[in-house]
Amino acid sequence: MTPHESNADLEAVHITGGGDIVNAICAVMKEVDWIHQTGNTPQYQYLSDTDLALALQGPMQANGLCLLPHKSEVNVTLHREAKGDKAALYRTDLTQTFWLAHKSGTTIPIQVAGCGVDAQDKGIYQAMTGAFKYALRQMFLIPSGEDAERPLTGSELAEESTRLLDALKNVHPKDFKATLNACFDRLIDGDKKEALAMRTKIEKEARAEAQAKKEKE
Repeated sequence: MTPHESNADLEAVHITGGGDIVNAICAVMKEVDWIHQTGNTPQYQYLSDTDLALALQGPMQANGLCLLPHKSEVNVTLHREAKGDKAALYRTDLTQTFWLAHKSGTTIPIQVAGCGVDAQDKGIYQAMTGAFKYALRQMFLIPSGEDAERPLTGSELAEESTRLLDALKNVHPKDFKATLNACFDRLIDGDKKEALAMRTKIEKEARAEAQAKKEKE
């Protein structure tokens, strides 16, 4: 195979014996066909770097593959100036090059972008984590639950319902009704009943609080 010619920095990487590494990549792809998103924030779910590494570490090792960081290009710019009690934010843009190496001696360059925004020193690590995850996901074509057209399985529906119900338990009472309305259709029947009971309790407490306030006046 010929050197990688799309980037001058990668031209020194010669891919020889390409069949070995391609067969190893295909073997990992066959073994790791889906990784579920277990990381979550109040706004969204995400695939954590820990879950990704744990899912791929064994299959990559068994097939003689490792991922080696090669070169980083970093650019830090001011994202938002400090104002009032809000600290300044800095944006870190990263271009990271990895080598996917096979025990035969074959290497394949992978170049991905990463970005992080932080008020202190975490931007570079956010960018590095993003680059690491997408390098592996793109190389092994790993889906993680972001395909909106793929119907969820029964177990996935139950897992999502449990996650949403747990999140509802931490929602402020003033925001509970709107939050419940937004996710109600994604709850399974048993969790819907519990969520409605939570709403009834919150509404009852709100009425009691309003009545007590009125009586004091």
